[in-house]
This record gives sequence, C-alpha cells and structure tokens, in this order.
Amino acid sequence: RLQYELGYAQMERGEFESAAPLLEASLEAWRTLGDPKREADCLNRLGNLCHYQGRPAEARGYYEEALFLRQLSGDLAGEASLLNNFGVLAIHQGNLEEARARFEDSLLIDRQLGNTAGIALMLNNLLGFKRILRASMLLPWIVPTVLSTLAWKWMFDPTFSIVNWILYHLGFIRIRVDWLGGPVAAMLSVI
Repeated sequence: RLQYELGYAQMERGEFESAAPLLEASLEAWRTLGDPKREADCLNRLGNLCHYQGRPAEARGYYEEALFLRQLSGDLAGEASLLNNFGVLAIHQGNLEEARARFEDSLLIDRQLGNTAGIALMLNNLLGFKRILRASMLLPWIVPTVLSTLAWKWMFDPTFSIVNWILYHLGFIRIRVDWLGGPVAAMLSVI
C-alpha cells in the first residue's frame, strides 16, 4: 500500500519517471495478494500516468484491464470512474463519438448510484458544453437580480419614471425629478 501511495503522490507532483516503478511494484504486490480492487486502482493510476505522458495506447490497455476487474467485482463506482477516464482519453485522441458513449455510460451508472460527485466530474469533462452548462446553472440566480435591477431603474428613470408620473398626476411635483441623479434624491429613492 505504501508503494502505491508514494507512486500516486509522485505522479501528482509530475514526477512520472519515479512514480511508474512504484506503481508497477504495487500492482504486482496486489496481484500476488489477489486483491482485484487494489489491482484495478493501480491499473487505473498507471493508465493515468501513461495518459499524462502522452502514451494513449498504453493508457487504454491499463484502463481496459482495470475496467474488466471493476466489472468482474461489481464495483460500479470504480467502473463509472474508469469510463470517465476513457472518455477523457478519447477526447484527447479526437474520438468524440467514443467519448460521448463513455461519458453516457458513466452518467448512467453514476445516476443509478446517486453519485453526484461522479456526475459533476463527468459533466465537467464535456469540453464543448462547460460554459453553457455553468451559465445555465447560474441563470436562476442571475435573471431575478437583473430583472429586479431593471425594474427599479425604470421606476426612478427621470423620463419614464412611474414614480414621477404618479407624483405629477397627484399634484405633488410640477417637473420631472431625476431620482438617481443627485445624492439627496438617490438616498430618498433607496429609503
């Protein structure tokens, strides 16, 4: 386990050359112990390592073996994570159809498990839709604020103000008031 953790830490720091032997040694140890979950973890990390180093064919091989072990052991969360990794790899290789299929499979599993973090990770990897998705998530907060701001601005507009219109027709004012034009009128408007 220590070799795995050290290899993972070095990989995260970008020390790929020193991470690979530690992860490979950890993989052999887990194979010897007969622990398919830990073996799949190592294979996944080795796949990530190869992906980071620009070796997609090797990354695919590690991911496929890890996916087989995840499916064999019934580890749905691990399977969804690997499908997400496959999708990212496919995007980097320019294979958008495979990426879409892998992301859809990952999404189905994550929805089945109720894994919101997995769903968020998968949606974050949909490169073409990141900005649209983020904007659509913020719209429920943005639109009411913008509309409210425009309504208040219109109510105190010097030319088209409903406040001026009412006050004029009730006989309280004879000329239009620029409610937001001076400090005293603006303070009265806010109050």
